[in-house]
Amino acid sequence: MGQNITALIVTHNRLDKLKKNLSRTLVQDFHGVVVINCGSTDGTKEYLDNLQDSRLVAVHIKNIGGAGGFSFGARWLTRHLKTDWVVFFDDDAMPDKNLIDKFRRSNLKNYHAIACHVWAPGDLLPLMNTPVKRYPYTFGRLLRYLSGRKKMLISPEDLNTRITPVEAASFAGFFIRFDVLQKTWKAINADLFIYYDDIFYTLWLHKSGYRLVFIPQLKFFHDVEQSNRMPAWKIYFLARNIFSLRPLCSGPTFPGLALLKLGSLAGVILKNKIPGTAGLKLFITGILDGMVGNFTRFGQTDPIEKIIRHGLKNGSKV
Repeated sequence: MGQNITALIVTHNRLDKLKKNLSRTLVQDFHGVVVINCGSTDGTKEYLDNLQDSRLVAVHIKNIGGAGGFSFGARWLTRHLKTDWVVFFDDDAMPDKNLIDKFRRSNLKNYHAIACHVWAPGDLLPLMNTPVKRYPYTFGRLLRYLSGRKKMLISPEDLNTRITPVEAASFAGFFIRFDVLQKTWKAINADLFIYYDDIFYTLWLHKSGYRLVFIPQLKFFHDVEQSNRMPAWKIYFLARNIFSLRPLCSGPTFPGLALLKLGSLAGVILKNKIPGTAGLKLFITGILDGMVGNFTRFGQTDPIEKIIRHGLKNGSKV
């Protein structure tokens, strides 16, 4: 198949990082670069509209989060452009300078999607971006996951291989064939806003019979800020969105997986990494909403302030 590659980037109020991102992206031989600007108020619109590059398309929409941005972007791209591959990444994910050359030298005609090696400051394999070789969606896999999670994730040893099959990955450096995206973009769950949209979609691809692999020679740098404290509103999305995986898990597996993930989140709250009492309140709200499939309590556009206000009700502290 052809070798034209189009970048799909989602951004919101991180202009400085977006500038670094595009300085690394536009110097490479991308066929197209589509930037979905989700309601930025920091000058992003003006910056993008003044860039002079015939390959660049900036689409300005309301703030519907990373999940909404990638869902909207995938739909827009498949309707308006023709390409061979699409690569997803955030505004703070920087492609390696030789990414396109290395991709074209790889023999990828037998695969449908490719997860890249994402590294971060001081972290060769950040957990949030580490592809999953075997996701615990059956009871037997869940037991193996409990006995040793690292065995089911891409490991430092896998960085020395050429190709490793995977079942789930993040959107920080995720290649997908254009023809596959045309058929499957609706499986990107825009209702999630942030978190688990990438895991759900990539795992859904795997379970639908598409072939996903990890290629460590294809690299992205994730320019994330290190912090010991998480904003309270994020705990709501993390607690709620784990329930999006329920349809992909067999039999009694999902309750066990949910307990495992929610127990880990509870540990973060108890260790005071979530400030005040709002974290606990939003944790419980997220669980209740997830259990009943309510992914629109706070709306799909700019929900964060509403979530914060909900957390502050009745004297809660953030």
